[in-house]
Amino acid sequence: MRVGLIVEGIPDAKVCEYLARRLSPGLEIETVPLGGKPRLRKRCGQTAKLLLDEGCDRVVIVWDLYPADWQDPDYRKSRRKRKTRPSCTQDRQFFESALGAASVDLQHVCLVCINAMLETWLLSDIRAVNTVLSSRTRRSTVKDPPHLDRNQDPKSLMINIFRQEGRGRNARYSDVDHAIRIAEAIPPDSRDLNRLRKFHSFEVFERCVST
Repeated sequence: MRVGLIVEGIPDAKVCEYLARRLSPGLEIETVPLGGKPRLRKRCGQTAKLLLDEGCDRVVIVWDLYPADWQDPDYRKSRRKRKTRPSCTQDRQFFESALGAASVDLQHVCLVCINAMLETWLLSDIRAVNTVLSSRTRRSTVKDPPHLDRNQDPKSLMINIFRQEGRGRNARYSDVDHAIRIAEAIPPDSRDLNRLRKFHSFEVFERCVST
């Protein structure tokens, strides 16, 4: 099966592609990072259509729920009108509208909203974070963060962990560099992905990339 993967940025592209190949070895993937939520919404339709026209069997769109402000007037107006907190359901409606406007068959598109950010997945297996932070002379022993499922800013949490535990090139968290290293540090046994599977978004992602 060939999958087109549309994401926000480079860190998302690296991590999602790595996890997809791990979940479904032999999967053909074409990944397109569009650079942030506003661009993702505006260009997802034409990008998905192009990927399907080029032979992808399915397109998977992955985005972070937070930060919630898409810098999009229509999105902000809708939020004020409904007086609701940001939700994956509302985000999904915006994507479906954009895809429909581009004449994309939604039956061939899978939408994955990460609640709240890519770092939510990365922090779900703290062993991988400790592996990246450990050195030959010092072993990192960060504990599982509490209430990770309700944390709206896991990136700030990751930044603080690196600030407190990191040394040298790991003294400051960089999602471009560290996100993929953490994902690759998750132990190789398939059961070790169960820590990620406790998040509904990852379960959806797994179904989307399964052959």
